Order: sequence, then structure tokens, then C-alpha cells
Amino acid sequence: MGFKNSCFGTGKDETTIKIKWLRSLVGIPSSCYVSKTKTGKYDISILVEEEICQLPASNKTVGVDLGIKDVAICSDATVFNNPRTTKKYERKLAKEQRQLARKVKGSNNFKKKRSKAAKIHEKIANVRSDLTHKMTAKLINENQVICLESLKVKNMVKNKKLAQHILDANFSDIERQLQYKSDGYGRTVSKIDQWFPSSNMCSCCGVLYSGQWSLAIREWTCDCGQKHDRDLNAATHIHVEGLR
Repeated sequence: MGFKNSCFGTGKDETTIKIKWLRSLVGIPSSCYVSKTKTGKYDISILVEEEICQLPASNKTVGVDLGIKDVAICSDATVFNNPRTTKKYERKLAKEQRQLARKVKGSNNFKKKRSKAAKIHEKIANVRSDLTHKMTAKLINENQVICLESLKVKNMVKNKKLAQHILDANFSDIERQLQYKSDGYGRTVSKIDQWFPSSNMCSCCGVLYSGQWSLAIREWTCDCGQKHDRDLNAATHIHVEGLR
């Protein structure tokens, strides 16, 4: 196994794979893992020991409310829009899958159609992953403390009407990335209890919404006269509660 002239060889035969580096190689590799995707691409993961420099301390903190309409709404009014990647490609994917179902399994046409369907799945995953990495990197770079709700995604996806949207928003990976990036760069992730009434409690007077609460309510007015945006109000509460 080795690298030569931007090519990778396993050492077992003369076959080599051209490499497109995503980042420069730092240090001496200790191990290498090669995997092949369903679209025929090879991914090479190289393990190296590297010292991570912590980010300069910041005096800024933020509360983040994860949602479906927008992926994340921050207490400082920053909004990360939800591109709804799955919905964007669902018709194209359904068409390829219908055509795939008509092909003889194992035939060349079957393999071609399976590859086309796999490319759409890969596109959806890549767009979702790119958005998540950019969003979490921005939050980590700009804030010393990031406050979140402790979400039970496994329980949330049991709701059949919302399951696809929740998975498409990538809640689990957002939490995972914020946690490992904060550990590496000297930041703190503070999680509040999932049952804290962050959405339906007034951030001005602390009184709970008096009517029947539902997901359909996006804006509401408290008895004290204060008008609230549901998600921004939740982010504000998450911020305050997370800093306690």
C-alpha cells in the first residue's frame, strides 16, 4: 500500500487509483481504510496523529432551536434555511427507481439504472452533509457556548408524518458534529431538558401559552401583549436556560 504521484496502490497488484485530495496530508499515516461507494467511487480515509489548535476564546454565546421549516434558528436571529434536499430530488429519484424495477435483475441495464439511482441518493447525502458541516463550523467558530435542546431523534421519527423531514434536517448529525468540534476546539455545548417549554413560554413575562398548543402555531401573542415568533422565542429560552 502506498501513494505515488497522486495515485494510490494497494501493493497486491499494479492497479492504481487516482486521488483527489480533500485536504493536505499532515504527519505520518498510521492506517488507511479504502471503501467503495455504490456509485463506483473509492473513498480513502487516512489516520494520522495531528495536534488541533484550539480557537481563540470568544465572549459570544448562542441558543439554537433545531426545526423543520428552518434547520436552525439562533437566539441572535441568525437563521439556517432548510433546503429540503430529499423533496427537491424525490421526483427524479422516484422516476429512476420505477425504471429500475422494470429491468431484469443482474442485467447491464439493471446495473446502469441502479447506478443512476445511487448517484441521486449520494447527491442528497452530500448536500445534507455539506450544509451540516458549514453550519456547525460557523456556530463553533463564532461562539464560546452553544446551547441546544436534548432531542430524542429515535422517538421523534416514530411520527410518520414528520419522520422524513426530521431525517432530512439531519438533527442527529448536527448534535454529533457540534459535540466533537466543541471538544476539539475548546468550545462548550450545553444541552437543556427536552421537556422544557421553550416554544410556548413568553420570553418577556414567563407565562405559558393559554390555548391549545400545536406544531401549526408559528406565531403567537402573549397575554402581556408581546408577539412572538415560535422558533426565535424557543432559541431565546434555550440560550438563557443553557447558560444557567
